[in-house]
Amino acid sequence: MNVGLVLEPIDRGSPGFRNYAYRLMRALLEDGRHDYRLIHRRPSPLIDDPREYLMPGIPGGPLSKQLAQPFVLGRLGLDLMHDVYHFPPYLFPSPYARVMTIGDLTPLLLETHTSRNVLWHKLLVGR
Repeated sequence: MNVGLVLEPIDRGSPGFRNYAYRLMRALLEDGRHDYRLIHRRPSPLIDDPREYLMPGIPGGPLSKQLAQPFVLGRLGLDLMHDVYHFPPYLFPSPYARVMTIGDLTPLLLETHTSRNVLWHKLLVGR
C-alpha cells in the first residue's frame, strides 16, 4: 500500500505534536509493511530519507489547504494519507483514503479558543 504520512508538525507546531509525528514516522518505517512518502513543507534534519516529499507551498489559510492539498497530493498515487495534525484537508473528496490524528479537543470542550478556531474544529473533527 502506498501511504502518505503528512508530517507538518515536524516543521512547526508544539513539541508534543512534533514528538508524536517523529516517533510515529520512525515506527512505521521500521515496520516496513507499506511504501511511505514522508510529506512536509520544509527541509528538516529529523527527516533524512529518500522517501521525503516536500509539499509545495499553498498560499492562503486553512481553506486554501482544504481546496488545494488533495490535488497536490493526488499526483503521488497514494492509497492512504495519514495527517498527524488536526486540520487535514477533509472538506472535499480526494483520490485516497484518509486518516486523521486528533490530538487536541480543547477547542470543543473549553471556552479558551477563538470562535474561528472552534469553527474549524467543528467542521473538520465532525467529519
